[in-house]
Amino acid sequence: MSGERQRPEKEPEIGSVVRDTVRDLTGRVMDHQVGWVWLRPEGGGREWCVLPEDVEAL
Repeated sequence: MSGERQRPEKEPEIGSVVRDTVRDLTGRVMDHQVGWVWLRPEGGGREWCVLPEDVEAL
């Protein structure tokens, strides 16, 4: 094992609920832009971006 994170084969679907493994938060996928996945808290609120390899499907 090299310790490097692997980029996922496919990005999570827009509208799906995922976990940001860096912040340990869940959010709904809003968009994919320039190598980032944009999430919004399930109850609404401010979006944040995360690298695709730091997203875990729920």
